[in-house]
Amino acid sequence: MSNLTVPSWCKSQQQFLSTQVANNALAHAYLISSGKGTGKLALAHWLVSVFACNKRQIDAEDILQACQQCKPCLLKKASTYPDEKLIDQAGATVSVDAIRETSNFLQKTSQIGSGQTVIINHAEDMTIAAANALLKTLEEPTANTLLILLAENSEHLLPTIISRCQIVSLKTLSGSELSKHFNDTRISNLANMTFLPELQSSELYQHYIEMAQAFTNFLVTPSQRALFLQALNGHERSIVWLERVVTTLMRDKEQLIKEGALTHNDLVTLTKVLNSDSLPRIFQLILAFNQKSKTLVQANDTMLKEKLVIEIAQLMDKLEA
Repeated sequence: MSNLTVPSWCKSQQQFLSTQVANNALAHAYLISSGKGTGKLALAHWLVSVFACNKRQIDAEDILQACQQCKPCLLKKASTYPDEKLIDQAGATVSVDAIRETSNFLQKTSQIGSGQTVIINHAEDMTIAAANALLKTLEEPTANTLLILLAENSEHLLPTIISRCQIVSLKTLSGSELSKHFNDTRISNLANMTFLPELQSSELYQHYIEMAQAFTNFLVTPSQRALFLQALNGHERSIVWLERVVTTLMRDKEQLIKEGALTHNDLVTLTKVLNSDSLPRIFQLILAFNQKSKTLVQANDTMLKEKLVIEIAQLMDKLEA
């Protein structure tokens, strides 16, 4: 059983999930997305404990807690509870074998608790094969199972995986917000953490805007390819920004206007050159780039980015044909 304590700033998420548990309305799969140090893993372990418990109790803040006395709770304390699994590759990619293991585990009948539960930490580090294998599990969920994905960069995940999960977001707190919860030196260590640092730094923000504009101009006018490549090579976070722009275009275009990354006219123009399939396909190309960048140790990053730009250009050419 995990000794992690759920941070106090996760209270609203615990209350929301408690209501779902109490109403037997838990989703089959959840994606808990946030930066480092925000309590993702602790929140996931709490939810698994509550899911498994036979005699849940509700506290003064309307949050369900495991009773710590029933058989599942006692087995979890002893780390012998048979109906839960944690996938944590500790910095390595999450392999297809690990996901197949997960799928097989979820298909089994629970031995003690309410059902089988799996937590996949750093889900964004799945290989392409692993992501596709997980997608099959999400498309055909087994009854009485709970799958929890944890990600620091959810934009690395396949949009089709994200769409099949219920999203639980934990916003990283600023130093002043953290001071409400801590009175020690941890504040200074966490003060600069943000879910999207480029929206907190004027310098990074400008790089982010330039990359988004370069990408938009490139999609509309392929002759702008050199400028787009220059933007990709201009900052180490450029691929993360590109992923964010693509996934946000698929899920919430207006968010990019609010951030100032794109204008309303940009979005109108983009709708004229893109179809419903083009953005997911561009995202697949970015995912393939990330995989090559991780696995091909000797690969030249600049050359990989150039290849990515060419592949996107070829995709856009096919759309026009």
